[in-house]
Amino acid sequence: MDSNKNKQSTETGQLLSAALDLGEQMLICGGEVNRVEDTICRLCKAYGAKKVDVFSITTCIIATADFGEQGVVTQTRRILESKFDMTVLSELNDLSRRACAFRMAPARLRDELQKAKEVPHYSFWGIIGCWALISAAFSVFFGGSMLDGIISAMIGVVLCIVQAALNRVQVNKYLAVVLCSLLGGLLSNLVFAANFPVHPAMINIGNIMLLIPGIGLTSAIRDVFSGDTMSGLLRSSEAIVLSIAIAWGFAATASPELDVPPTILWVGILTAGLGALGYSLWFNVRGKRLVFCALVGMLGWSIVIAIEAIGLADFWGYYFGAIAVALFAQILARTLKCPATVFIVTAAMPLIPGGSLYATMRYAIAKDWSNFTAYGLRTLGYAILISAGILTVMTIVHIIEILLNRKNGRRLDSNG
Repeated sequence: MDSNKNKQSTETGQLLSAALDLGEQMLICGGEVNRVEDTICRLCKAYGAKKVDVFSITTCIIATADFGEQGVVTQTRRILESKFDMTVLSELNDLSRRACAFRMAPARLRDELQKAKEVPHYSFWGIIGCWALISAAFSVFFGGSMLDGIISAMIGVVLCIVQAALNRVQVNKYLAVVLCSLLGGLLSNLVFAANFPVHPAMINIGNIMLLIPGIGLTSAIRDVFSGDTMSGLLRSSEAIVLSIAIAWGFAATASPELDVPPTILWVGILTAGLGALGYSLWFNVRGKRLVFCALVGMLGWSIVIAIEAIGLADFWGYYFGAIAVALFAQILARTLKCPATVFIVTAAMPLIPGGSLYATMRYAIAKDWSNFTAYGLRTLGYAILISAGILTVMTIVHIIEILLNRKNGRRLDSNG
């Protein structure tokens, strides 16, 4: 009898452990907290759990599964790393659904999990190219000249190599971003001091977009709106500290500015697409999804321009731009069979207020507290409205799924 109970306890422990393995990897690759919790719940219930309670934040997962007569099992996972990888996330998302449908044995699930992690990745030189593309695109996007974009790309290459070296020797990530920020600001000002006709702020903003945790901040606000308050507060705290450190590093070495002409509309839309494409490559998006990430990024910024053109405040532009990005992300998720996150975290990047954040810290260093407050609130407002736009679409999609569930008398399993 005791032997039977021990065997059952071992089996249920293995089942929950396998589910946590999958959830852990999803969180590391950039999966949302609610996706991770839902995945673990679905897996455990597919294996016979009567009740499952999962609590997840960005650094920890705690799960308790009640398997009835087989006993109750609780396990915890500490998450020590984070690396956006949209191809691995898509594979894990697909694996979770196959595991639920076919009730894979824990050993096979772990084998499949290992295969999912072995998808192709871009080389280090490819990542360096991504950083150069992102820097150049956003430097021009925020108003810089072609020369600003070229210089920003060159500095982006240097920052990529430096950050890789700092990561290799396990330098604290906060210290690493401050060092990279100071180096980026210093290099842009050296170019300016050499009498090149450049705009250091535009170069800096292009490089800020490499380091700024914009998706982290908007995800944090979205988590709070979704009811995942603890996760949202942790994400926002980390994102705010990192953002301040990054912007301060670039702004601390700021040079006098030349007049910056407004960005030509078509140039802004094109560079928004190139910036989104750069992030897609960096986050290991592959195949035709790359094209859609760039197109949705262009669409989101086009909405911002259109809203401003009809005379509405730019805040509304960011809100409806985020709605457009999230809506097409949901459509593409169901068409291409992958998580909507793949498109949201890349195509939403042109909406991230990197320029506003940089201006906020410039005013702080200049002790212009009036403008510091105004730009700080503006930056926060942009982040809130971007999150609200994404959440609006998620809420509508969720309501539609519930209505379809009731109509069909079954649970609708989407890929979004």
